[in-house]
This record gives sequence, C-alpha cells and structure tokens, in this order.
Amino acid sequence: MTEWKLWEGDAPPFFTTPEFFAAHPWIEPVHQIGHAERTEMVAEVIDDLCEFRLVDSFLDLGCGDGSLLYMIRDMRPHAKLRGITASLDDATHAYAKGLDGVEIGDFLNRPLHWEQVTVMTEVLEHLVDPHGLLKRIGSEYLVASSPSAETGDWHYEHHAWAWDLDGYSTLVEDAGWHVISQRECVSEKSYDHGTGIFQPLRFQVVVCERS
Repeated sequence: MTEWKLWEGDAPPFFTTPEFFAAHPWIEPVHQIGHAERTEMVAEVIDDLCEFRLVDSFLDLGCGDGSLLYMIRDMRPHAKLRGITASLDDATHAYAKGLDGVEIGDFLNRPLHWEQVTVMTEVLEHLVDPHGLLKRIGSEYLVASSPSAETGDWHYEHHAWAWDLDGYSTLVEDAGWHVISQRECVSEKSYDHGTGIFQPLRFQVVVCERS
C-alpha cells in the first residue's frame, strides 16, 4: 500500500488553491489523454450502482464541463444531477449541454447539500487535504477516481498526491467508507509527465458506502 505526498512543507501549493482552478481554462476532452477511458469506466460503475442500489440523486464535486453528468443523464434520465466547478469556462460548456444543475463555486470551504451519491473524478489528487474531505462527505455512497500509475517520481506536476490501488482503497476506508468495488483502466496513449519516461496512464475508481 502506497500513498505519495507530492509537495513539501505545510503551505498549500499554488496549484491547489481555488484561484488556480477558477482561472483554469476549459480543455476539450479529446485532448486529455485517458479522458474517454476513465470517464467511461466511472459511468459504468455508476450504472452498476444504480442497478443494485436505489439511488437517484448525484452531486459531482469538481464536475468540470459536465462530461460525466451528461453520460449519467443519458443512462438515468430521471435522476437528480448537481455539479460544482470552480471554472466559469467549464460551467459555460456544461450549461451548453443543458446541465442546469451545475453551479460555480468552491466546494471545500462552504456547507454543502449532499445527494445520495457524491462523485469525484480526478479531484482528490489535486487537494491539500483529500483525507479531510472524504470524512466530511455526507452522502450514502461515494464514487471517486484518480490516476493509479503515478508515483513520487512519475506524476503530473499539478498533482498533490498519488496512490496505487491499495493506497487508494486505504485512503477511503480510513475516512469511514467501505469499498464495494474497485476497477482500473489504461489509456490508449502514453505520456511522460515531463520525465522522458513514456508509459500509459492508468486510472482507478472506487465505489463505496458508509461503514
């Protein structure tokens, strides 16, 4: 089991601040390596969760341009869908998809109304305190995904944490969650994170319920 803290000291890195995310421009998903594979994986586990649990409301924290919410809406047309993004640029693209449940804001520093399922895709690795946020979530279920191939030596420059598969399940279990399932997918293209070492990106997802 491994968890890597990717920054030094106690001061939050600039790339973990609300201001950094608010200013982040929209990037078309087709240009994000592994986006299609990881989003499809998360959509599949959410569809499975809906089949075996009576869930009909979702809160997507850090929802970006709403790509995942759009897929959930197609699978579950009557579900209540809400999302929060810090980026006006991302929110504009979400609204263009008809996702009027998306709002702009900082979900880390304000009270939240929780839905049955909280979803976080590629969010936890960007936070100073992912452990604290996981303890705070008030939903019945959690679906979270992050990279699974990154290490202390091979990672995106704006990630604050990295976990292998066992480390990720331990992260959520230590925050009071029980892992129902865990999956991993591999991107079709390789990436080097500026290290000169090219290898495929891998992503993991956990589906959890409160212990």
